[in-house]
Amino acid sequence: MIIKLDSVTGDIAYENGNFVFLDGIDAVVQDVKSRLSTFLGEWFLDTSLGVPYHQQIFVKGTTPTQIDSLIKLEIKNTPGVDEILEYTSDYEDATRDYAISCKIRSQNETALIEQGI
Repeated sequence: MIIKLDSVTGDIAYENGNFVFLDGIDAVVQDVKSRLSTFLGEWFLDTSLGVPYHQQIFVKGTTPTQIDSLIKLEIKNTPGVDEILEYTSDYEDATRDYAISCKIRSQNETALIEQGI
């Protein structure tokens, strides 16, 4: 069970002055999204956590295939993710926007995750 974060602000979610908790697939989805939003080395308590955006993704010559491989690895390494069932990505060259959509399985439940990178 984890504390729910507001999907817009990323702040802790409250209802009637109380924390809101998540468990099951909802907790795993939130964890995946948090991990994909964390840059490698960003969290001072464990600098090994995060996606190597500056080190390997935001560098000249990185291909979408390489980016997908790094993103999939982070998703697979998220506790509770048993399998990535589907994965697609979209890169918009003009705006340099990168978005992923994936379907994961966790303990016989599935969920769709869509996130801009």
